[in-house]
Amino acid sequence: MNLLLILFSVLTTYAHSVFHTEASVVAQSPAWSETVTGLPACSNAVDSVIAYVQLDPVRLSEWAFAGMGHQEDTKRDAVYLVWKESTYDADARHSTIQFDILVNGVLMFRNVRVESIVRDSVYAGGRDIWVDIFYSGSLLKQASGVFHLLPQTDGTVRITMNTDIRFGWFFNIFITRKVFRETIEWRLERFVQNIALEAQGTRPSDDYWRRRDDAQATTKKK
Repeated sequence: MNLLLILFSVLTTYAHSVFHTEASVVAQSPAWSETVTGLPACSNAVDSVIAYVQLDPVRLSEWAFAGMGHQEDTKRDAVYLVWKESTYDADARHSTIQFDILVNGVLMFRNVRVESIVRDSVYAGGRDIWVDIFYSGSLLKQASGVFHLLPQTDGTVRITMNTDIRFGWFFNIFITRKVFRETIEWRLERFVQNIALEAQGTRPSDDYWRRRDDAQATTKKK
């Protein structure tokens, strides 16, 4: 039984033009034990994502962004990013990524550049990883995210991602709370679920989420 599909939550609040989202999931695996704990597996999954962003963003589509691409429900694609390239300064832990932005299927912004720094802290029984975005042109006024990896007493690991996003003037007008929920919130939730799946040893894929979404849609119709 895959408890990942049950033990997850996502909540977005909005205040002072900032969208704060907390997405949380409990990861577990029969392969984990008292000697081989889940924390290294979850840390490795997060580290892989960070490495992809810094060095080879195309590889994010292999599993980290599985099920998050173009959707049949066009409301989910009202805002869509097309990743292009990235550079990374290992000494400064400073990465720059570049992408295009489509709004309702129309290319609105080309070669948007986002610069960020990653830092982390390991402590007794857990790990935190921060991503601070300090330049994003007109896209964002501010943005940051932090992963909390916290082992539980039952051998599982709770993965929580908190993000704070404040858009620039154009997107601040366009992205209402409803649009944020339909286009961004569910992708943040799925991103955390993909990390948990990878840590559990079940690599997510577009097909996995297609079958999962179809099953949910069938259940709702009953």
